[in-house]
Amino acid sequence: MALKQRKRILIVDDEALVRNTLADILADAGYQTVIAPSWDMGETGFEALGYALVITDIFMPGRGGLDVIADVQAKWPDVKIIAISGGWGGTAAEDAIAAAQRMGAHDTLSKPFERAALRQKVQLLIGEP
Repeated sequence: MALKQRKRILIVDDEALVRNTLADILADAGYQTVIAPSWDMGETGFEALGYALVITDIFMPGRGGLDVIADVQAKWPDVKIIAISGGWGGTAAEDAIAAAQRMGAHDTLSKPFERAALRQKVQLLIGEP
């Protein structure tokens, strides 16, 4: 994988504010980001773009973050995954995070999160931009 592709990050979240905030934080840190409002849209072009990391919300309409984790692990096992959640309905963020960890997410974040915590987790998983 080329250096440029190695540092590209896919952000999958159904909330535009969250997608854009994540993208802004990571762009400020020097990473390339691509945003998608759903996994179906994010998965399109995955092979061609080559990602080092996927950041996914756990709760989304349609195919949620646990589906993202399973698909990425099956098709692109070298790609790292950070799962994020603020909880939804009757499910607490902690329970969603624990499920993502059991599914194989490399790291997790609870919403709301600190900018520095996001940057640190990304750097630990894929290195400097």
